Amino acid sequence: WKGQPNGHIPDLQTRDHICEVETADSLYIQQTEDQFKLFDAFARQEKKTFLVVVPKNAETDATRRILELRLAAKVWAL
Repeated sequence: WKGQPNGHIPDLQTRDHICEVETADSLYIQQTEDQFKLFDAFARQEKKTFLVVVPKNAETDATRRILELRLAAKVWAL
């Protein structure tokens, strides 16, 4: 995101989406929280959807984490 010095880059960005892939183990680390907040803000600014992609067994935890952080992100479980 231009003007941000922390250097977070999403795993995938399309015309309509910003996607970040996580595992169950990575959902609660500080770097992930920082990325989620930045990507969510950028997605809102650019009128994109922020997708958090996780394994099926992490869907509930990812949804909980998104709610805890008060993000507009959507969870996509594979």
